[in-house]
Amino acid sequence: MNPACWLCESSSLSTFLRIASLNPAVRAEAYDVALFPELKDHYGAMSVPCIVVTRADGTRRVEFGKKSIPQMLELVGA
Repeated sequence: MNPACWLCESSSLSTFLRIASLNPAVRAEAYDVALFPELKDHYGAMSVPCIVVTRADGTRRVEFGKKSIPQMLELVGA
């Protein structure tokens, strides 16, 4: 995420935080890619918001852009 990105704060981050607060199997974390460039490189973040979902089996999905609640639920497999 980038603190200057209105899409990060207004949609994706708040949506994932809400989902995580209701489901103990979901953990939401946010990082400023300017402060953590190694994470940007590790996940191949090309733009923000960058959403990384790691499932219990270790498979990973990386998505970019604003997501609605139904889209976020689909990402986490709910």
